[in-house]
Parts: sequence; C-alpha cells; structure tokens
Amino acid sequence: MLSIQRTYPLLLLITLAGCGGKQYLAPAPGANILPGSKYEAVAFADGVRVTVNGNAWKGEPSNLQNVMTPIRVTIVNNSTEPLSIRYSDFTLVTENNLRVKPIAPYNMRGSVPGPARPITPAFGYSGFWISPYYSHFYGPAFAPWPGYFPYGYYDTVWVQFPVALPTEDMLEYAIPEGVLRPGGRISGFLYFPELGKEVKQPTFVANLVDAETQGRFGTVSIPMVQG
Repeated sequence: MLSIQRTYPLLLLITLAGCGGKQYLAPAPGANILPGSKYEAVAFADGVRVTVNGNAWKGEPSNLQNVMTPIRVTIVNNSTEPLSIRYSDFTLVTENNLRVKPIAPYNMRGSVPGPARPITPAFGYSGFWISPYYSHFYGPAFAPWPGYFPYGYYDTVWVQFPVALPTEDMLEYAIPEGVLRPGGRISGFLYFPELGKEVKQPTFVANLVDAETQGRFGTVSIPMVQG
C-alpha cells in the first residue's frame, strides 16, 4: 500500500506498509523470454541488450517483495556509445500511463543513513565507471567516470518496515549510477515501489542515453504482468 504526500518539491514521503503478500513481475505474453527461463525476458535496441527478471530477489530481507518491486536488470552494451546508467532512465509504465521510477537506495530514510564502510559490490559488472557522486560509497572498487555526469536529484523516500532499509544486501546488489563503456556489462537490482494489485500489465522501459552527449539514442521496452 502506497500513500504519497508532497511537502516540499524534492521530498517524497512514501509509506510501504506491506499490506499484501509477495508480488512479482513476470514476462507478459508476447515478450521475448530467454530459453529455459520462466521469469527472464530480453529485448534489444541500438546495440544494447537488456534482460529483466521480476522474481529474482533472494537476499535480505527475504520478504522484500511484500513491500517493493525489486527487478534484476542485466545490460550488455554492444553499441559504440558509452551508456549512461541513471535511475531516471528506467521506468515502469502502467496501463493508465502512470510512470513509476526506481527508488535510489541511498535516498531511503527512516532506515540507515549510508554504509559505515565501503560497499563490496555483489552485482555483476565489467567495463563500468561509477558516477562521481557515488564513488565514496564504493571506495576503490570502481574508477569514477572522468567526464561530465549531472547530479541526480531524487525524491527522499521514508520507509516504514520492520527491518531497517536499505539492508546490506540491497546496497551490495543494487545497480549504482554510472557509465557502461562499449562492450561492458552490468547485472544487479533496481528497487521500484510496490505497484499494487490493480496494476496488471506494466511495461519496463529503459532509455538509452549517450553519457558523453547526454542524447538519447534508443529505447528498450519489455511488457510484464503481475505474477
């Protein structure tokens, strides 16, 4: 259950009460499902391959899917452009055109203010530069993107949940913002708000943006259904 109240232009207060049971997203009829997989769908655009799995969360808290919509996203950049990875470029679009963005993990409040030590990344990656403003969370694990990377202004999210969020697993498996070089790959989680049972067929949309020019060069869309 989501209740949303705006009290300041950049402040979003969300209560995740977890009134329902576990929810997840599966590929919709017509989606390109990976062979041998029930939950993984894949799409291609302009040299970029995107795979999503809406039922992949195995970390702590084990009941995260009761209150959020964690989606494992794998991106392979076979284009010739350095691909910007920003939370604002990912969206779940509902049937009535409501556009739901992932929650930036470090913008969760009423939880933990940030890691006490550098995060050991548990997501898969190669050819990845971290955004300059996230580099201090990861210590020497990544080199920062050397070019211009505009700061992401994201709503603050207050989370009501029996366990302090984000957990260490959530931080370690989260895809951070950064840049994926040509030939690079990244695979980790994006954390969307709980959609509610009334949302039956959202579409996962990823805008492909050149990190050097800030211009969009493609869009990936994957139709999904509530499981």
